[in-house]
Amino acid sequence: MLKKLFIFALFLTALWYVVSSNPNQPFQASVLQNKAPEIHFWGIYDLPDIYNPIIDAFQKQHPRVKIFYKQFPNTEEYHQVLLAQLEKGRGPDIFLFSDQNKDQYWPYLTPTTAELSEGFTPIAKRDFISNRLLYALPYWVDSLMLYYNKRYYPEGVPTQWYDLAELSRTLSTGGIAMGRFDNLKSGWDILKTLFLQKDIKLEGKPENSLYDTLEFFTRFAYPIDRYFNWNEKLSKDYPDLEIDSFVRKKVAAIAGYPSLYYHLLLKIDQLEAQGMTRIKKEDIGVSTFPQFDPENPDYLAKYMAIGVSMASENTTLSWEFIRALTSENNSAYYQQVTGRTPGRILPVHDEESEMTRVQKEQLINSSTLQIKPEAVKIIEDIVKRGVLDKRVLLEILNVENLNPKP
Repeated sequence: MLKKLFIFALFLTALWYVVSSNPNQPFQASVLQNKAPEIHFWGIYDLPDIYNPIIDAFQKQHPRVKIFYKQFPNTEEYHQVLLAQLEKGRGPDIFLFSDQNKDQYWPYLTPTTAELSEGFTPIAKRDFISNRLLYALPYWVDSLMLYYNKRYYPEGVPTQWYDLAELSRTLSTGGIAMGRFDNLKSGWDILKTLFLQKDIKLEGKPENSLYDTLEFFTRFAYPIDRYFNWNEKLSKDYPDLEIDSFVRKKVAAIAGYPSLYYHLLLKIDQLEAQGMTRIKKEDIGVSTFPQFDPENPDYLAKYMAIGVSMASENTTLSWEFIRALTSENNSAYYQQVTGRTPGRILPVHDEESEMTRVQKEQLINSSTLQIKPEAVKIIEDIVKRGVLDKRVLLEILNVENLNPKP
């Protein structure tokens, strides 16, 4: 009797399933279909208020979609948590990462069609397209620029390196802060820019121009060279090295990214409070970075990229949101509220600041350059010794050592 009741119960259960289910759709798929898609977006620095208008507009176009943005104010924590999640096949659908972390995050990216890179800085195609697939987009890009004292360069700075060097050596103060690593915050980035402009590749046997580039770089710190205008004595009394020297009018030009400008303004305010000599804020000029060949410019850039995780269950929708996020209108909005230069190339407007115009101009010809740690260590030693005596550059520049065998 109990056996018959058990069989009858099973029959009723099966009958209920058939009646209540869509005959053309499996039960599990029906449940998933009724679940609203969620997109989780992780980033650094940007407050949620920045993205809320874009998210609201996207959700109006896709009423069933829910988008959640999570901000990490701490870079170290962000990468630690993000990598741990991605390694477990979890984490956000969309995440940001820098040019320094590209290789680290590449295995966790889901690609899309390469056509999406159209309209962006060349970095998009150079760094993120593989086998005709696009793995990420440069969300915002900063490039190295030149800050100069308008009192010393009333006509602006020349666009060509040798013209700028000749003009700088005639000044009544130090010219360009470059030629060393030990007292330059952007020393390596200056040298990377020279490498880009000279098309030096530290793969295989480097070209002869490697020596010429290092020789040019060190000339600005070698006391008996005619381009000499920068050494360790010039900044030894100042806590922020070339930054303090520039603000105190001891040097006429320094290199830096857009964020350096606000640091300069802070230094000026500090010196003003102490009644010390300082540059006037209105005397700080911003210029595109000098070139060896102004007809074919190349500017060193650093970026924050955006991509879709392989762990995402909504990859197509996630890429659709990135398309909305990086549209021309939203890119212009992002620039306005953050001051950063979007990876999408936007038109230059007359009312924009000098810095914004320079960044947009450089964006069209921006590049990145990664150098292996082994080569970095060797080149640092070459520059350190070469500053003391340029004649030893050729002697110690053993190109075979730049590419040690595994």
